[in-house]
Amino acid sequence: MHISFFLLEVEGIPKKDEISNDEEPANVKVDIKSLAEILQEDALFLEYDEKTRNKIRSSFFRLPPIYTGESQDYNKATADTARKTTEEQVFQPERMIITGKLNTLFLPDLDLWHVRLILNGPDFRDPLEIAKVLTPFIQAGAVSPNDLRDLAGRILGKTLEEWPEEEYHRPIEAKPKASTSFLDTVLQKSAGTNNELVSILKDLRDELEEIRK
Repeated sequence: MHISFFLLEVEGIPKKDEISNDEEPANVKVDIKSLAEILQEDALFLEYDEKTRNKIRSSFFRLPPIYTGESQDYNKATADTARKTTEEQVFQPERMIITGKLNTLFLPDLDLWHVRLILNGPDFRDPLEIAKVLTPFIQAGAVSPNDLRDLAGRILGKTLEEWPEEEYHRPIEAKPKASTSFLDTVLQKSAGTNNELVSILKDLRDELEEIRK
């Protein structure tokens, strides 16, 4: 059996009496506290610190946690929603205030009366999602190739100019689905059953095609 002892020796700092000029030992007091309580108080301080940061971020700057990297429970949908909402309610009004002051105070001093400054915001449109939406219109022949040049440029990350030829300004013609004639169907079903019958039907098909011409 192992027994441990903790010996603590303390000594008070003597104080000098100003009247008698004698030194008197000071009283000594030792407080022993549990380390678990100190850790708990430290955790409460961290929680208070986190709440203070959240209050400052949301009250003064009106920003969601994703802008300061303080949240890990975001996915693409919630992140896009947070960005769009913040853009509409925070950044766009701030840009309007800045441009309003510049247009009112800055441009008149430069003698510019027919010019207005505009600060553009980010483009949250997803080119791939737009391409999916446009697929039925392309298949139906409702858009022209030049209508898709801007979208293709955003996907490729570069500027694409419109083609000057007139044919690229016309809608794309929908390709008709390949149709199978009745004789072709009969030939496919008869293949491998009776070679002589297949030969007769092929000759009949050729004759009918000549008559149509």
